[in-house]
Amino acid sequence: MSTQPRAIPDWPEIEISRAEQFQILDRRAREIEEITKTTWLELAELCVTMRDNQLWREGGYHSFNDWLKNSCPTARSTAYAAIGTLEQLTDISEHDLREIPPGNAHILAGVPKKQRNGKILKAAKSQTPQEFTATVIHEAPAGHIEQKICHKFRMTSSQSKILAAALDVWKMLNDDPNAPAEVALEGIVSDYMMSHQTEYEKKHRDQKSA
Repeated sequence: MSTQPRAIPDWPEIEISRAEQFQILDRRAREIEEITKTTWLELAELCVTMRDNQLWREGGYHSFNDWLKNSCPTARSTAYAAIGTLEQLTDISEHDLREIPPGNAHILAGVPKKQRNGKILKAAKSQTPQEFTATVIHEAPAGHIEQKICHKFRMTSSQSKILAAALDVWKMLNDDPNAPAEVALEGIVSDYMMSHQTEYEKKHRDQKSA
């Protein structure tokens, strides 16, 4: 793999000031931000229409998943996540949804319907996911939304393969092939703790009495 730094594209050979360069790039960055906000919604609506009307048959595909695997090979999980989020936010108008970025839309889906308005809906449109999570925890504790904590592990290739296989096994046994890795890992750990609870309690008692 090449270690050469990526070349920075040259500006067209026209005289523009640094201030003008800033204005051009800043404007484009803001345009991309707005596009990114609505892409998840467009993808979800497109997929729901394709699925519910079985339009995938017109392309000769065997199923909706077969079509999605072919049309969005690198974004299939993103598409399923977007569909799930959209189907949980049927009480939110399309106008409001278009102003909510995908990360916040996913968080909003976990908020009780009666509280998806006012301050929470406004925050979903403007805050970062971390900020919005904090707002939801404060304003809608009944939603049981939790802050995400990053855990970093340095695994060998063999350890990584075992983890990936374990996640796949859990997803299959629980009939949830699209479950996030975090959910599957939580399930595996919970299953392990429950299956060894009696053994743990006995060993803990023995150590205390020793």
